[in-house]
Amino acid sequence: MNKILLAITASLAAGLAAGAWLLGPRNDDPSPPAAAPVSFDSSAAVEDRIAALEVAVSEEREARRVLEDELVALYGELDTLRASAERLPMAPDETTEGAVVVSTSPGGSVHFGRVRDRDNEGRRQAMIDAGFSPQRADYILERESVLEFQQMQARYQARTAENPREAMGNLVDAGTALRDELGEADYEKYLAASGRSTSVGVRNVMASSPAATAGLQPGDEIVRYDGERVYNQRDLMMRTWAGDGTGSVVVEVLRDGTPMQVTLPRGPIGIEIGRGR
Repeated sequence: MNKILLAITASLAAGLAAGAWLLGPRNDDPSPPAAAPVSFDSSAAVEDRIAALEVAVSEEREARRVLEDELVALYGELDTLRASAERLPMAPDETTEGAVVVSTSPGGSVHFGRVRDRDNEGRRQAMIDAGFSPQRADYILERESVLEFQQMQARYQARTAENPREAMGNLVDAGTALRDELGEADYEKYLAASGRSTSVGVRNVMASSPAATAGLQPGDEIVRYDGERVYNQRDLMMRTWAGDGTGSVVVEVLRDGTPMQVTLPRGPIGIEIGRGR
């Protein structure tokens, strides 16, 4: 298992390096170099100072958008890596079969993938036990593999696009694509059969946060945010980022298996994510 954790750490480091590459200058990027930092001259005309401020705000907003998009992508990779490690059957010699693998193209692109467990029949049987027909289980396992490879190809193509930042921001990860294809009920069964998260566990509630005010407790499981199903940390983060940051949302929670609802202001909740009390 130590080898698997090292593989996860190395993959995340590579992903963060890829994010840094996106935000850093590229020698092969045909676009003009970034503009020099805006100078706020207090002696300039009011109109010029306003224009300079608008430019600075626009650049800051774009930089934040790129960082948020890459963070969402990295959370998706982390979910995939964790799921691979969780369902990996470890032999006494700590074989790395099924471990996460990272490859790089000649152009420096980082590709995430994983070596499939030899015992794919075990996953198939787990899905059948969860209520899928054998034919449906076979279809889902095949689509999972196809979509993950398509994602690897899409990430490579985005890196070589004319505007890689925009292309990376428009990527749809394999998990989201499979969720859209299967629908909410089948996707939840698929996650459970794969030993993956189907809710967002609350490990700790931050003091004076909206979560604390609303009465959330360690051990609660968040299952829906503003009417949208959430299965993992990335889902919840994307939901809290949505909208204009105003108004309230209803958050559906399971507490010791009992459903309940709390109302929170839209935006950061103020929890640490994890399982158990």
